[in-house]
Amino acid sequence: MTRPITNPCRQTLEREESPTYFQTHHSEKCTRLPAFCTLSGLANDCNFVSTNQNHDPHLFKAAAHPGYTAMEKQHLESAVSEQHRSLDFFRKFTMLVDAHYKEKHTVADYADVLAMAPKTVTHKFKRLNLPQPNEIIKNRIVLEAKRLLVHTAMTAKEIAHSLGYEDPAYFSRRFMVKTGESPSGFRNKFLESGKA
Repeated sequence: MTRPITNPCRQTLEREESPTYFQTHHSEKCTRLPAFCTLSGLANDCNFVSTNQNHDPHLFKAAAHPGYTAMEKQHLESAVSEQHRSLDFFRKFTMLVDAHYKEKHTVADYADVLAMAPKTVTHKFKRLNLPQPNEIIKNRIVLEAKRLLVHTAMTAKEIAHSLGYEDPAYFSRRFMVKTGESPSGFRNKFLESGKA
């Protein structure tokens, strides 16, 4: 699904759904800019224009191309700059989640640390077409719970307390919603698959 957006210098930005890129068109030339980095593990694994070696080497030459007007060059530079700021925000948020997921379980908790309103944080993620920040927090908690279930002999109640949940039943319900099985069911399934 492509959604064209025109700017004052008649340059067209197109948003593709998969893979997600911004394309800037000028005459017959086309330059692709990553629109966002997918969440696949740690935020530091994200590649962007300046670090992606498989990317078009003419990306920044495009801004210096004599056929581009000053306004088009400025627009391209501002698009790259905005992408850097957005990815920096995403990295900062995921690093905060990784550092504080045992004490902070809501977007509002992290918004306070970032000195932002929770809605602002959510809107930034929506603009980047990323999973909601609440999902990132839940996924990190469930990942740690899975790790503890597999690699330790801790009970579900002990794991719930170590992850900052006072009510183990609430934690078990949250775990079940995310994984489709109870903590003990997850552990048993893992142990059975290890025997096979």
